[in-house]
Amino acid sequence: MVDDEPNILEIVQSFLENEGYEVITADFGAAAFTRIEEPYPQIVLLDIRMPDIDSLQCLRQIKEKYPDIQVVMITMLIFHSFSQIIKEAE
Repeated sequence: MVDDEPNILEIVQSFLENEGYEVITADFGAAAFTRIEEPYPQIVLLDIRMPDIDSLQCLRQIKEKYPDIQVVMITMLIFHSFSQIIKEAE
C-alpha cells in the first residue's frame, strides 16, 4: 500500500493483516518502486493524491515494469471532505 498519510497506512495495514494478508507499505510514491521489487506483490493500493509523485505516472510506471501486478487507485479525500462537512455543520 502506498499512501503519504501514516494514519491511513496503519489502519489499512492492520485491517488487511487481521484478514490474513501480508502487507508492505510505502509512505511516498518514490519509495513504492523499491518496495515492489522484493517481494513481488500481487496487488498495489495506490493513493491518488501523493505529494512527491504524480499518481497516474506512478501507475503507468508500475504497469510498464510489472504488468502482472494489479493496481487499485484509492483516496481518502471523500472521508476528509465528509469530516469537514460534519465540522462545519456543528
